[in-house]
Formats: sequence, structure tokens, C-alpha cells
Amino acid sequence: MNKIWKKLLCMTMSAAMVLGMAACGGSKSDASADSETANAKPIVLKMSTAQPEEHIASQTALRFADLVKQGTNGAVTVKMYYANSLGAQDVIVQGLMDGSIDLSLEFIDSTYNPVFEVQSLPFIASNFEEMEYIFSPGSQVYALVDKGFSDIGIKLLGVYCEGLTGVSCKNMPESYNTCAQKKEPIRVWNSAVAKAGMTAMGYNTVAMTWSDTYSSIQTGIVNGSVGQTALGVYTNLRDVVNYFIPYNFGAEFVHLAMSSASWNKLTADQQKVVQDAATQVCKEIFDSAEQTEADGFAMLKEAKVEVLELSDADRSAIAQHVREEVWPAQEETLGKEAMNAIYADLEACAK
Repeated sequence: MNKIWKKLLCMTMSAAMVLGMAACGGSKSDASADSETANAKPIVLKMSTAQPEEHIASQTALRFADLVKQGTNGAVTVKMYYANSLGAQDVIVQGLMDGSIDLSLEFIDSTYNPVFEVQSLPFIASNFEEMEYIFSPGSQVYALVDKGFSDIGIKLLGVYCEGLTGVSCKNMPESYNTCAQKKEPIRVWNSAVAKAGMTAMGYNTVAMTWSDTYSSIQTGIVNGSVGQTALGVYTNLRDVVNYFIPYNFGAEFVHLAMSSASWNKLTADQQKVVQDAATQVCKEIFDSAEQTEADGFAMLKEAKVEVLELSDADRSAIAQHVREEVWPAQEETLGKEAMNAIYADLEACAK
């Protein structure tokens, strides 16, 4: 309530206030608070997604937005901006850090904090159950990643896995079912450990942003890309690739993140609604990940993208080779704390 309105209100009600001050003092305060609450403008949060509207990630963002609106009775709403329409990843992450963008739903890599490299460790998990445990609240790895976000001014609301990842390519790689050397380069995101994993599998790599991937495959700069699920390849790359190899190299993680500055502007009750909504949608995606993966395979086949199947023995041999080649050196790269966290979480999964 502004000063002019308060002054006018005081002038018009002065006689009543003098006559009944003792009786009306408390009710005036309550009425003022109710009026301010009723007249408060809804908080509109800007949310960026890396994917087009029809993709599961953007549909998850919409589900999150609906839960927030319902839980706050419309006091907090979320306005969607799809397919990085607010800018490339560096713009989005900088926006989260400075508060010009409130929310995002995309993978945030180690460009912004070295601790995020733990998410890129190749073959970190063998199945969806292990992946969900490692990257959900309560695990040691999640605690490391959560702190990493906090250190750069971002509130991590949740992480989910859209599926296990592989390599998509225009031309079929030689000896794709072994770790023998391949000729044509594959795009990898900005991660030294992911690059090391692909190198151990016999691939030449080129690091580039996701936004450059489609055109680079189209023009032949790279033969394909690693780090996407079957559904991710269908949604984004089906027109420029002909093959998908489901190595289970890692997971296509998505971070539901919020600017700490924006988070701190919410009331405690609003923060709880936002956090609960994030926790719920992340759990829903984890629970449906296996079915989503199966749907992705079917969609790729309909789009004439051939899925190059691997036997369990071949996939296991590749994973074991990469772990033996890459993991020991990561205690120096990722740090002893991070590697110990991974081993502890995997041990806990096995119990």
C-alpha cells in the first residue's frame, strides 16, 4: 500500500479512529494486511527449456508450472520459453546466476562448475534404478551437485534422467560394437571425462555446444553426437542421422534449476510449493524413463533411423573397458571426494 493511499485513508477515517482506537487498532492492521495480499500482483517466473514444446522436457516444465500455479492459488505463475528462445546455454545460465531468468530445464555442464563433471562420468550406472538413486536427494553425488549449484548462485530444485544415452550418426561407424578405432569424429559436450570415455571407445571427438550440433552433422563437420537418448535423437536429430547405438554411455540428465535471487524473493510457503512441484515431476519422469526409452526406439524405427543393437556381452565389455581406462584417473580430475561419493552410492544401490 503506497503512502498517498495511506494518507487519504487516514484523513477519511480519522474521526472513527479517534473514537474507537482501542477497539479498532488490531482490526485495522489485519484489514491492511488482507488488502495488501489481495492487491498483490502475481509473481511471473520466466522459465527456459532447451527443447521444443512437444518434447518430454518441455511437457515436464508445463506440468511443473501447473503444479506451482495450483499450489499457490495463482500467486506464482510460470511463463514458458521453449527451445532456448531466450538464448544459448551460456545466456541461460548467466541469466540464472544474475536473476534475469528465473527457471530453466536443461543440462548444465562443467563449464560453470568443475564438480558437475561427476555427471559426465561414462557408464556411471548400469540401469535406471542405479541412475535414479545416484541423482536423487539423499545420495552423496546429489549433495555434491547441489552444493555446486549453490556456489554459483543457482538453486537446484531437482534432477531427472530422460533415459540412457548412446551415439547417433549419419554413417555407420566401423566396429561400433567394440572399442576399436573409428575414423569419423563425434560431437561431445564440453566435458573432459566424457571425451576420455569416447576416446576409450575408439571415437575421435569434437567438443561443441548443443545448439551447433544439428548443423555440424548436416554439413559433415561431425558424423554424429553422443549424449542423447533415443527420444532425444528422434526429436532433434532424426533428419540428419541414420543410426543410433544404445551404448548406455550415461544418462540424459536434465536440471530443474532456479535463480537463487528469484528463489529468495518467494515466501517460505511459496518456496515449499515450488520445491514440492519440482520433486514430484522429477520423480514422475524417473518412474516413466524405461517406457519413454522403449517409445523412443519405436519412434526412431518409424523415422527410418536404424537402432544398431548391442548384445549384453558387447555392451558390458565396452563399459568395463571404459571404466578401467577412464575411472582411475578421475580421482585427480574430479577429486577424491567425488569418486568416493560415486563408489559409496553404487555400493548403497547394490544393498
